[in-house]
Amino acid sequence: MSDLYIFFSLLFFINILIIFNIDKINKLINIYDIPDSKIKLHKKKTAITGGLIVLLNFILCLILSHLLNINLFPLKVQTNDIFTFIVWPISLFILGFYDDKRPINPTIKLFLALLFISIVILTNPSLVIESVSLSFYKYRIFFENTSIIFTVFCCLIFLHAANMFDGINLQSISFFLLLNLFIFLKTDFFVLSLFFFIVLVTLLILNYRNKTFLGDGGIYALCSVYSFFLLFQYNNIGGKIPYADEIFIILMLPGFDLLRVSIERLLKKTNPFIGDRNHIHHLLIKRFSTIKSNIILFTFMFLPITLYNISDINSLFIIMLFFIIYLSTIIKLR
Repeated sequence: MSDLYIFFSLLFFINILIIFNIDKINKLINIYDIPDSKIKLHKKKTAITGGLIVLLNFILCLILSHLLNINLFPLKVQTNDIFTFIVWPISLFILGFYDDKRPINPTIKLFLALLFISIVILTNPSLVIESVSLSFYKYRIFFENTSIIFTVFCCLIFLHAANMFDGINLQSISFFLLLNLFIFLKTDFFVLSLFFFIVLVTLLILNYRNKTFLGDGGIYALCSVYSFFLLFQYNNIGGKIPYADEIFIILMLPGFDLLRVSIERLLKKTNPFIGDRNHIHHLLIKRFSTIKSNIILFTFMFLPITLYNISDINSLFIIMLFFIIYLSTIIKLR
């Protein structure tokens, strides 16, 4: 029996135990999301233990890989990169989990996230986006003195968009599953992407059964992990993701929704960081069931990246087309 087989068997067994003992875990942690009549759609209080499940699996993965001498990373990953990979998700998880337990002012929370991300990027040059190539533009774009600012901005926007793209059961987890598939197919993080597949399927089962929510802790931790994967792969290995527009396309739907909702809030002179029921998932759930809403959302995310990879269609055309479809859908749902 290979060490890798033992590694995944143990992680699979641990997650089976989590699924069958989730009620005990929820009672022990005792942090619940209480429904209200304004923003939250669920009908009964639900435990916010998804982030803890991610963190527990993350720590066990690191311990088991060390004990079994499993190499989790591509060869080009250095000690400083591994340290960043460990510290980044844990630090952001702590921020998000604290907010789950004792809600922080949205502006202060965003500032703290900005601070943590800035420290991570400043201490690890291998993650800084010095330049980007676009498939529809023949020249490479160099950021020079603004490269760190641009990198931090991209990570913060991804974090904020993913956090706002979390409103109905299965939605965020389906998004991360699709992103995880992209990481598996397009990067060299094979072992880690398989590991996170196990974790995400566990969360999908529990979320479907209304046993747990990801919460800010789970969203923040997962965003940190996938930010690391994408930044490191694009900057240091290359080949499989030669163009930045491919990354944009896989993250496009949460980005479009963030942009639209933020603009509408500003036009209404309301705080852009305070939630409402104006997101695409809120509009969908008024017309369709949770499952149908998730199928529509998943299709919106899956089709553009599939078209990009299997056809010769210009990526700029794909982005513009799906932006028009997105806006048309919003107008029709209203």
